[in-house]
This record gives sequence, C-alpha cells and structure tokens, in this order.
Amino acid sequence: WPSGMVCCAPHEDKGDGVLVLDVGDMMLVLLQYVRERVYMEIEDGAIKSIKGGLEAELLREWFGKFKDPNAYTFAHVGWGCERRADWLKPGQDNECYYANMQIAFGANVGIFPGARTISRAHHDFPCRNNSYWVDDIQIMENGEFVIDELKYKEEEAAVLEQAEQFPRGAIA
Repeated sequence: WPSGMVCCAPHEDKGDGVLVLDVGDMMLVLLQYVRERVYMEIEDGAIKSIKGGLEAELLREWFGKFKDPNAYTFAHVGWGCERRADWLKPGQDNECYYANMQIAFGANVGIFPGARTISRAHHDFPCRNNSYWVDDIQIMENGEFVIDELKYKEEEAAVLEQAEQFPRGAIA
C-alpha cells in the first residue's frame, strides 16, 4: 500500500511557520525516529533554521551537504490514508500511515505537474499526532481528521476486509 498517501506540490515560494518534528516522528532519508523535538523555521516556502538536539544537527548536516538552496524548499505536503500501514516499519508504511501528516523538502520536478524545484535532495518527514492546515483549511487536529470525508469509515472497512479474504484473481 505505498500509494495510500494523498499529497500535492505547494507553491514552492509560499508558506511560513514552524514545523515541529516531535518525538516518534520519522526522518525518512535518515531512517530514524525523532528522539528530541526539532524545530524548523519556514519562511517563503523554505527552511530558514533547524534547531534542537542531535537530530537537528544531523538534519543541518544532511541539508548542508548539497550546497543547494533548493534542498530547503517545500516539495510536497499531504497525509496518509492507509489503516493497514505499520508505523514501526520505516519507509513507505510511514508515508501512508493513516492520519499522518507528510511534508517534504527538496526536489519535486517529475513528481508533480507544474512543479519547479530541481535538486539532488529530497527529504520526507511523516509526522503523527499533528494539527495542521492547508490554505487556511484545517485538515487535522491532534492526529485526527477534522473533515468528515477524510475520516475512516467502519462500513467501508468491512467491505475492504471482506475483499481481502479472496486472493487477487480468485473467483468467489
């Protein structure tokens, strides 16, 4: 289920705020869970500072090795939709984990139509238990969808569970 994620390319030069990577969030390229909060100050769609402990130091080193300002630019933002994903399996399970907030920085050309950021860098940060907004529309509050159409529906889950009883191509 690696495609159980919804994301879009933002306006690369827009967006301000502080991204807080909390304990247990994933630094995907480093294949490490955050152990101490990291604070990324974002201005005009790019990371301006990274503060915190060891993980912040590792991230500053990782971004810095590219010597490329585009490495710090918004690449995409979205959320996971897959209830079967296992947060404890680093990689694509983190990206599609139900109700995670996924944000990435660096290259997005070739990923999204109209995207324009070219870089050798691309770093994904799947994060749990967040509250966040896209274009002033709140998507989640403390890791729960606030938009009804995005919420997990038990009746839909029952249909999926029944379908999983039959191997692909089997006739019932």
